[in-house]
Amino acid sequence: MKRLLTRSAAAFALLMLAAGPGPVRADHNGEDERPDLKIEIVGFSNPNYMGPLKVRVTNVGNWWASETEATVETVSPTPGNVFKTRVPDLDPKQEPQGPTPYMFEFPYTLAAACKGHVIKVSLSTAVDWKGDEESNLGNNVDQREVCPAKSQAGVEVPEHLRPGTHTLALQVGPSLQRSAGKGWTHKDIFGNVTLSCSPGGLTAPAVDFWVGWGQIELDGDPCFAGVEQAAVRFDEGLLNQAQNKTIDRAVLTYDEAEGQGCTQNPCWSSGTGAPQPKPDGCVGVLGMPTVDWINVPPPGLIPYTTPPGIRRVTPREWDVTGAYRDQYERNAPLGGSPPPPFGFLLAGSLSLDQLTAEDNTNCHSWISNIRLHVTYTVYPDGPGPIVR
Repeated sequence: MKRLLTRSAAAFALLMLAAGPGPVRADHNGEDERPDLKIEIVGFSNPNYMGPLKVRVTNVGNWWASETEATVETVSPTPGNVFKTRVPDLDPKQEPQGPTPYMFEFPYTLAAACKGHVIKVSLSTAVDWKGDEESNLGNNVDQREVCPAKSQAGVEVPEHLRPGTHTLALQVGPSLQRSAGKGWTHKDIFGNVTLSCSPGGLTAPAVDFWVGWGQIELDGDPCFAGVEQAAVRFDEGLLNQAQNKTIDRAVLTYDEAEGQGCTQNPCWSSGTGAPQPKPDGCVGVLGMPTVDWINVPPPGLIPYTTPPGIRRVTPREWDVTGAYRDQYERNAPLGGSPPPPFGFLLAGSLSLDQLTAEDNTNCHSWISNIRLHVTYTVYPDGPGPIVR
């Protein structure tokens, strides 16, 4: 027996479904067609227990389940803050899923900053299309502490966790170096190769990363062009330990020196190939990677975006307050989406497509000592207002 049902979504709720048509499961050789729904507390998307708590309802059975009602309430420290919401009918999970989802998620906002809160969620009994009620009601309730309680009196609290304003210099955690180049081949009227140009590989930096761009011209002909970039994500372990905080400022800094080992021209050179100081350095772009280069490194250059919340202060200092705050707290700027959570990317001011190798300008730098200086305020009883 098959049954197709339409779905309707509750306001402010998040539906998770896969595309594609498909009915609910057919008759299971006479087995009991009672539905089975599970409700659970998923947790906070923010690592600092800020924002709404996510609750999930899943059809874990084999049969369609009717519309139900979910109830969420705070058990402690202060009982109350009861919230109820309608849960639409749910199909079992299948492939393809069809028009009716198997999962429903919704947010629950705590009445106060989270400190040892115990939350209880419960779900009314679902029925199948024949009116048979679900019999496994053990997973229709979930209760747990959703964040740790504050430290007991007398326990020494580390300086960076105490109420007040602090600054941490975060060091680089995962990192990835990438480079790309293109060469020109020239032939005479008979098709013989007269120039096939390659500068050879760059030497490994004595410090952390190569960043920049350069090009080579030989005897008036384009020869080679190349770019380097580096992606970094900072170790946020100490920062994550501080609860009930706001990010006040974030500044990315680094040391820079002329690269060594460029074979055709100096790593810092003018269009003629002569040595040339680069007082403004070779990092012309500070962006945010748009792919998960940490777990799935791309084969070539790392794609990135340049959000508006990044501003260059000095040649080797960038104010990234707005962009990093949105990335760390997973905030969506007005009219947009949260920045991807993959750290930062340093690149030269010119892309490979912009290089024509019509002169010998080079700007290849060695970048080291990259740090993210994060200033934040810890509040004793929950976060203060976030000013953007």
